[in-house]
Amino acid sequence: MKKRKDFTPKKKNQESLKKAFVVLSDSSDSSEGDLDEVLGQAVQKKCEHDQQQHIRKLDFCVVVDDDDGDSPAPIFYRGNKNLPLYSRESPSISEIFSVCMFGTDATRIAKQKPLRIRENGTFVVHQKNIQLKHPYDLDADDTPGAFTKKDSVRFYEVKINKEDRTLALSSEVHVTRDDEGRVLSGSYNKRVQTTWKARPADLSKVYAVFRRRAVHKKTQKEEGAAFTRVVMFIMPLNEFNQVNGKLKDMASYTLQNPFLMIHYKNESEVPIHADPHGNAKPGNSVSEFRPREHSLRVECREKAATDKRAPRFISQESTEKVDLMEIETDCAIVRDPKQISNYRFVFSLFVLFARLKI
Repeated sequence: MKKRKDFTPKKKNQESLKKAFVVLSDSSDSSEGDLDEVLGQAVQKKCEHDQQQHIRKLDFCVVVDDDDGDSPAPIFYRGNKNLPLYSRESPSISEIFSVCMFGTDATRIAKQKPLRIRENGTFVVHQKNIQLKHPYDLDADDTPGAFTKKDSVRFYEVKINKEDRTLALSSEVHVTRDDEGRVLSGSYNKRVQTTWKARPADLSKVYAVFRRRAVHKKTQKEEGAAFTRVVMFIMPLNEFNQVNGKLKDMASYTLQNPFLMIHYKNESEVPIHADPHGNAKPGNSVSEFRPREHSLRVECREKAATDKRAPRFISQESTEKVDLMEIETDCAIVRDPKQISNYRFVFSLFVLFARLKI
């Protein structure tokens, strides 16, 4: 039988090592002790070089330490330097207020919208920096499939010290609203010695905290474990009263406090199960359903209601306005002419029902 060739690299012998380091040495007649010293110096320099880099590969991110600053090293999601993680944990209510009001270290602010996130992590974004037309556009994150969504709004009285950028929060403010949802008054419980007493809230210092919680439907069904996304932002009460009930119908809106936080939770590390798109026909290649941005959907609804041209012309015109080579996701463009047709059909039904009520 023919002997198999050994491809294992052979180690250099001591003599070749001596020759290599003797060449690097200043003296041509280096002794054995000098060789050991040269070897030690080379190993030490290699260790110092590695320590300066301070790069540690983790499960899904890369940590890069900066020796020049005292701030903690940024942690990048899967090595993407445009997506530094703020934290792996869900933020507390005080963190939400602090970050959304004052921001955080620049190295921990995302330079792009978080997309295709699969693991636990919290990101901080600035609405203008990532050209986010509407706060709800963060829902379109290229995650395939539908979500069960639930919004919650809570109110707190906030005392702000702008000099040292500190906050003092009250307990939750219980509010009274009018028929249109605007806040008229509120009160919160304050601890006085051993008892809690109700205190009227100063409405000029009251802020609303929005949490948009979404649980992936099919993953919950198939795996029995939740993959959750929570988008968080704040509004002063006067801003809340102005946009309450109108925010979901706006094609664009810039917050007075433009910092937002988005937290992903996948504790069981389950795979994400995609849903087929509802427009997919039997026998054809099934495309995944991925929601479009809120601002795009509102614009499409308005176009479908007012523009009488064929849907393919409206869809083509919308796509031509976008540089397809620069966008990071197609969630910002019209899916196909069928999307316009669907909006037009729904709008016609809405008009029909409105006329029947009259």
